[in-house]
Amino acid sequence: MDRTYYLHAGGGLASSAPALESKSTFDYDPAQPTPSLHGATIEGRSGSGDMAELERRSDVLIFSTEPLSADVDVIGPISAEIFLSSTTENTDLYLCLCDVAPSSRSTNVCDGYSRLRPDLSVAGRAMADGGRLRKVHVEFWPTAYRFRRGHRIRAIVASGAHPRYARNPGSGEPLGDACTMVIAHQEILHGPEHPSAIILPVQQS
Repeated sequence: MDRTYYLHAGGGLASSAPALESKSTFDYDPAQPTPSLHGATIEGRSGSGDMAELERRSDVLIFSTEPLSADVDVIGPISAEIFLSSTTENTDLYLCLCDVAPSSRSTNVCDGYSRLRPDLSVAGRAMADGGRLRKVHVEFWPTAYRFRRGHRIRAIVASGAHPRYARNPGSGEPLGDACTMVIAHQEILHGPEHPSAIILPVQQS
């Protein structure tokens, strides 16, 4: 059964939708791209590890549940629907699902990446600040994982995972030949009108 966890103001993640509209912001600078620390690889290595270094960065947002009252078994494909307003039409969205132990150690479970281009944003709505609002669907690597009682579920949101994914220069130039780097001012909207969320396939006990 799918269980939806909604992004909330202040870094919350909950099964109840937020009652008020709000947003979380960060800037992505392709000249100093957000790094990839861990994750699945072509060689088949799990690439699991401590995410503290990534989570301390200013170009990363984190959203966490309260400590779980019971084990949560997640088995199958994971996805997210994120309402993003960006000042550039050429940008990326990276999400990572993490397990946070009672010790506060955050470990990556699986992740997903979406590259956005102008031709994918024709339905987007122009914003007053010059950005363009888009509803972005992100597919994660499937997983089979147990979040244990007392742990927290966390979602990391960023716009890069370099060099695992080639950085997006934001200028629309070809990735291998880009000379212009454009800083993207990103807004993640969350609320009744913009229910940004991550959807987990939870196995019922």
